Amino acid sequence: MAANAADRLERWRGSQLVVALGVPLGSAGLAYAAWALSERLQFWGPFDRGTFSWAVIVPFWVGGAAATGWLWSFLDDSVRWRLASVVWVVETTVVGLTTWFVAVNEWQGCQAGPRSTPGDVIVPAVAIGAITGATPALAALFAAREFVASRPVRAFAVTVGTFVAGVALFAIVFTWMAFTYGGCNRP
Repeated sequence: MAANAADRLERWRGSQLVVALGVPLGSAGLAYAAWALSERLQFWGPFDRGTFSWAVIVPFWVGGAAATGWLWSFLDDSVRWRLASVVWVVETTVVGLTTWFVAVNEWQGCQAGPRSTPGDVIVPAVAIGAITGATPALAALFAAREFVASRPVRAFAVTVGTFVAGVALFAIVFTWMAFTYGGCNRP
């Protein structure tokens, strides 16, 4: 009887970890899918793609990190850090590879050849991926700390602040990447 209860408890803990990883990765995946669809459609109802991004996708992404922080507030601190590391590695890999692939494919139409080689773009693409992956992971960690202290408004404010800092750093690195490595040679 006791072994059966222990098995159920262990399965519950395993499913809790799946949910604790599924929320941040799932919300990032859904935000990316909505962004990709808005890029293809150009207009989403009354919104153009820029308005749709700031009105729908960004709040969804930030809300996903805040919800993740709330979920992680029920876990031990060491488990939270491990989960944040997994989220960071997965999002860094996906965003870094996607950024590299898009940058390299942009050069296909260069008549005089691209200014850079595919190898030149690896480090900037990984940097963009690392920033994009670290932002929701850190936001969720900071929010969880505030939820543990029973400060939900502050948890959301910390989440928003982390995203503002992450977006600012992303803009700097992306601009550097675009101006340094992007474009075609002049004929």
